[in-house]
Amino acid sequence: MSNDAFNKLRLGLSSGVVGSALLLSGGAVSRVQAAESQPRGGSFVTVSRSGFSWQISNNTGTRSIYGFGLYEASGNQGSTITTGGSTVTLTDAFDGCESMGVNGVGYADPDGNIDIVGDSAIGDPDSIGGLTVSREFRWLGPMSNGTAIMRSLNNFTNPGTSPVSVTVNFGCNLGSDSGTVIEDSSAGGGNVLVPDDAFWFVSSDGQPYSDPPITHVRYGAGSSVVPYFSFNTGGPIPEGRGVANPGPGVNSWLDNYDITIPAGATVHIVRFIGLSNGAGASLADIPAFTDLNTLSANGLLAGIPPAAQPNILNWAAGAPPAPSFAVPTMGKVGMVIMAGLVAMLGLFGFRRSL
Repeated sequence: MSNDAFNKLRLGLSSGVVGSALLLSGGAVSRVQAAESQPRGGSFVTVSRSGFSWQISNNTGTRSIYGFGLYEASGNQGSTITTGGSTVTLTDAFDGCESMGVNGVGYADPDGNIDIVGDSAIGDPDSIGGLTVSREFRWLGPMSNGTAIMRSLNNFTNPGTSPVSVTVNFGCNLGSDSGTVIEDSSAGGGNVLVPDDAFWFVSSDGQPYSDPPITHVRYGAGSSVVPYFSFNTGGPIPEGRGVANPGPGVNSWLDNYDITIPAGATVHIVRFIGLSNGAGASLADIPAFTDLNTLSANGLLAGIPPAAQPNILNWAAGAPPAPSFAVPTMGKVGMVIMAGLVAMLGLFGFRRSL
């Protein structure tokens, strides 16, 4: 590992930033050293995982939010579908997505170099709005029905002595453009506008697909923070569309989270984006995203220490599973003993009545 790479890791740890690839216990350093034996990174990088190639840029622009984000994603040789007798590789998932800002100021890696460590793309800490902000994209899965998952872990540390309240913005612009279809959302209803309080929704360009269907997971059940959609206020509305929420033919939006960070604390917002070969697979994998319990059970919190998980503002632990009680059964000996006891009680009652 280069001295520069090691210093970035040390800085992330000392500032309270939780990057899951950086905080693995035990063999974390040896894993990072192995990953960086041939350093990778830059202002534009490509990561191939689970049948898709994901392009990350440090200057992704979506809805006036510019910086570290998904520039594009496309299927590779392992992500094709057969339609109309021909094989099609799914391409053009995004025209920029999952860029992030604080109060409208976009986050970008401050040294311009996105570090690739293991399964993660890591952005270094920067100061925005009185907070120390960093990001990590980590690729997980695929899920049981084939959905390729990218987790967006966003970290906010308040180094001051008073609470700080901000609005965190996430911008997205879909490659499906005016052909955008909402396959479904947690609110139901199919191809309709996605309401502000939807936990998740799945978008596509409609069948026969040429773009990969996309799963957008915003928050979980029981969360104290509920996001809401909006347009940017800093410029004209792209494509002249007059609605803020994703919906039929609506391909770009801002997703906003109003949060407060106590003095000296570090909090996180965790989001997920999934790509698949068909909306059916995307929808079938949705139950994994219910709450912190289901995320953990499906490996979607991998690398995030348990001590940090309660500080994820847009997720909460679900109710623990109800304990299962086995109904006791009697063998032949038990039944004979029970019959004897019943007979004795009956005889005792008979004698008392005489």
